[in-house]
Amino acid sequence: MRSISFCQSAAASAQNPFNSLIDEFVTNLRCDGFSQKHIECNARLASHLLVWLEREGLALETLNAAEISCFVEHDCSGCTTQPNASQVYRCKPRRRPSVMRFVQFLENKGCVTTPGELDDNLRFVEEFVNKLRKDGYAAHTVSMYRNGGIHFIVWLHLSRISLCAVSPDICAHFHERQITLWYPGVLRVGRLHNTGLSYTNEVHRFVEYLSETGRISQSLPRALRPRYSKRIEQFSMWLKHNRNVCENTVARRTGQIAVALRSLGDDPREYDAAQIRQVLFKYVEKRSRSDAQQLATTLRMYLRFLVSAGEVSRALVNAVPSVPNWRLSKLPRYISVDDIERTIASCCGPMELRDRAILLLLARLGLRAGEIASLRLDDINWSKGTICITGKGGKQVVLPLPQDAGDALYVYIANVRSKKKNAAQRRVFLGAKAPHRPFAGHGAVSRIVRRALDRTGVDTRGTRGAHLFRHSLATHLLRNGTSLDVIQSLLRHESANTTMIYAKTDTTMLREVAQPWLGGIQQ
Repeated sequence: MRSISFCQSAAASAQNPFNSLIDEFVTNLRCDGFSQKHIECNARLASHLLVWLEREGLALETLNAAEISCFVEHDCSGCTTQPNASQVYRCKPRRRPSVMRFVQFLENKGCVTTPGELDDNLRFVEEFVNKLRKDGYAAHTVSMYRNGGIHFIVWLHLSRISLCAVSPDICAHFHERQITLWYPGVLRVGRLHNTGLSYTNEVHRFVEYLSETGRISQSLPRALRPRYSKRIEQFSMWLKHNRNVCENTVARRTGQIAVALRSLGDDPREYDAAQIRQVLFKYVEKRSRSDAQQLATTLRMYLRFLVSAGEVSRALVNAVPSVPNWRLSKLPRYISVDDIERTIASCCGPMELRDRAILLLLARLGLRAGEIASLRLDDINWSKGTICITGKGGKQVVLPLPQDAGDALYVYIANVRSKKKNAAQRRVFLGAKAPHRPFAGHGAVSRIVRRALDRTGVDTRGTRGAHLFRHSLATHLLRNGTSLDVIQSLLRHESANTTMIYAKTDTTMLREVAQPWLGGIQQ
């Protein structure tokens, strides 16, 4: 609709009960130095907001971010039929700053109820940012954390949530929000990198800081896990306490069973053999054979858990079919000794002393990525030249520490690790970036290996993770005459059958024992 001047509309609607409020808002805008055009635009949008609230039956005192978002995105045609239609100015999402300027005026005047702690909470953000600077974070990273903290504080303020009420559920609600925030003098959309950012890591770290400093009573878990049903959480606890399964495996199993339950359903009393097989076969169609094998194992474990709880029959465990897996059907991936040495030699800079020590431990001892990540300073016995490795199932074994690997470890610990802010951590290997925390899992070790292989240009024709060095070590030992029993002991395999796969890589020995083909020489 064609807009008319604000003065004309005000005179035409002298009976409007909101006139005194709008007049005071206009006076406030004039004092702030806004032009007449901006004053008219802001005043009309303020009147529009009051008309819309009256039409929707919403109280001005409880106005919050969700209602403001609904107002900005609503259809204005319904407002033009109201008695105060002369003051309606069509609202568009781009006019959100003008709307928020009026909301801020209402908050300052006391017309809208707020937690009343915005300024104090913003000071907490600045304290948090200063701590990050002292910890050695890069300027860009500090800026992202500051934006995330301000975004979270403004969202709490506009959602009318007090800081002391912050909980994991409230943080999850913040990450799922569909509202673009703007608050005059504090948060401007144009100054953010991306208005659609969820700031998951930034808010998680900020809430951790608030918990550590006593500003809030609750803290978030280290990893933001999905929210599972009560039965899946009980299954997770059963895996930990009854099966002695490590945290990473528990997370993988619970995630797999959560996906399977979308098809199986939540009521175990309705499960039958046909339904279980159908779920597994449907999964096999879209995934690899190894993924299907893992799901089959997870289903059996979940059904055993239900059997222990008395919810299903024991016979139902046998309903899960076995996914075919022909042992020794594939050759283990490996690379040559020259490629291994070139990869290790590529870590020659002062920033790569950590990576060199990791690669040497992988190449000389055939350690797993998880064993590298969990290695502690107390596990190294410098006087005896040994290292204690905690393997699968928490089993520990003492291995001799090779000279070059020990030298690389010492150089890294003495020259790099001791200078980090978190040097008090007992884990040997820490992250290269502030705040230099221990590796979160085995994935960090595999990424180090992948970067080194890419830097060297080694073609692996397949996997490029940390296990590649383990396979390569076993293959080269066997080709040099080492017995399978020694290799089994070094790699800490419980079964000799696991080590037997490396016998296939010794092609020289296989040629000596190979029998002629019964059909004769093929033409």
